[in-house]
Amino acid sequence: VTCIARDTISITENSIPAVAFYLGKDTFCEGTSMEFVNLSNIPSGNLSYIWTFGNGDSSRNESPFYTYTHPGKYYVHLIATSSAGCTSMITDSVTSLIIDSSAFSSLFEGGRREGFTAHEKDTTAHYVWDFGDGNLASGNTSYHEYAADGTYKVTLVVINANGCTSTTTNMVT
Repeated sequence: VTCIARDTISITENSIPAVAFYLGKDTFCEGTSMEFVNLSNIPSGNLSYIWTFGNGDSSRNESPFYTYTHPGKYYVHLIATSSAGCTSMITDSVTSLIIDSSAFSSLFEGGRREGFTAHEKDTTAHYVWDFGDGNLASGNTSYHEYAADGTYKVTLVVINANGCTSTTTNMVT
């Protein structure tokens, strides 16, 4: 007598998530809200996500918006986990560029003549003054003679060498 035993073993192979993300620009000005577009996928099942932004902040959103408030280079990690518990990660770097301050002070000159000076003086930046009466000027310090007494909205726009822009508006009388 010969005995034969048979058994069937079922093996389930769980897929590893294919993790990827897209960012329109990897270099941007600080304070710019950026969308991190998640391109991750898996053949079957669902994925959950953890994003870390390289500065202690994180998100569980699929495609989060995030704003870096300080300049620097940051390493962004996207971790995708399948419903079966399989995990995959991708890392990429982003750079948040510094924005020059556009804060300024008025230098009263007497009469209707007014002077203005930027608090920061960056020799590589471009300064544009709008004196609130239709006249413009450039330079980190500028002077203007108003045609009439009154209150004017003076605006300084600073564009630094990275192309980052800062704007400040003050009322002057």
